[in-house]
Amino acid sequence: MTKNKPSSNAFNFSGTYANLSIVLGNLNGSVQTLQTRGYQPIAQAIEALTAAIGESEEIRDGDRKDLLENLAVVSNEASSKPDQRKPGLLKSSLGFITAALGAENEVIPLVHICTKS
Repeated sequence: MTKNKPSSNAFNFSGTYANLSIVLGNLNGSVQTLQTRGYQPIAQAIEALTAAIGESEEIRDGDRKDLLENLAVVSNEASSKPDQRKPGLLKSSLGFITAALGAENEVIPLVHICTKS
């Protein structure tokens, strides 16, 4: 029996698709919330990171899953109202993404924006 890739993305996953589809759905929902609330730069950065992680042939599937799950946490926290954000959770997930991708220049500005808003 072969597993079908979700038609909603062009990512290179060979693992379980149901969980990743949920993660991608959560990412899309929180990005839409960010856009609605006027946080377009954050929404665009999260969309770009999602695409880069999903399309990279250099990232192993297990690492890709971990990265996307942590990015979903970041996106969810960023889309929450400022007084409802959990800074520790946000910083932890951003730290994981930064370390895993070596993306300090792209991710660190998000920490400042998300924790000051």
